[in-house]
Amino acid sequence: MAADGLRNFDLWNVAHVAAYHDDLKLLSMATLEQCKEPNRWGMTPMHMTGLGQHPYGPSLCVLWELVQMGAADPMALNSADQSPWHVAQRMQKPSHLKKWEKVVFKGGKPEEYDSKKEAQLKPRGKFARALGMDTALIEDSSKPLPVCLVFPGQGSQYVGMLQKQKDLPAVKAMLTKAQEVLGYDLAEILQNGPAD
Repeated sequence: MAADGLRNFDLWNVAHVAAYHDDLKLLSMATLEQCKEPNRWGMTPMHMTGLGQHPYGPSLCVLWELVQMGAADPMALNSADQSPWHVAQRMQKPSHLKKWEKVVFKGGKPEEYDSKKEAQLKPRGKFARALGMDTALIEDSSKPLPVCLVFPGQGSQYVGMLQKQKDLPAVKAMLTKAQEVLGYDLAEILQNGPAD
């Protein structure tokens, strides 16, 4: 909704979406101005943290971040003349309101803040690697690479098909191992065909 410039009639920005969903990664993409900016209905991101529509309660981690950066204004009024505290009064459980008030008025850090921040802001994918580290291990090119002989299907095996590859060091080692395991020379069968 906030990303679509053509249909964003409510004027949500990334901070509103982050506050609604308690998403610290989204909040990290918002500017300080966006964290204070009201939407069409006068709802600031601080108002959005107190909506409490989710069963787990208000967006306490985003609220804590807004308070820390100075973007939380407890006196801001929306178009219905409601402060963020009035909006927070509509939460489903009284315990959720107490947690919200603890963060805003007492400066208490939410219990789940550190674990949520670690989980949501942890670099993933190519960003998780240390800079300057090569992803591929440097291997000794003098060692023979592993080899696997694959015969695509019935009728594709023909006598003499291994003529050019039998002298490769990796194929020699594989044929020697096959002779130890099978008890007969596989190279002989591939070169001359079966006895029958």
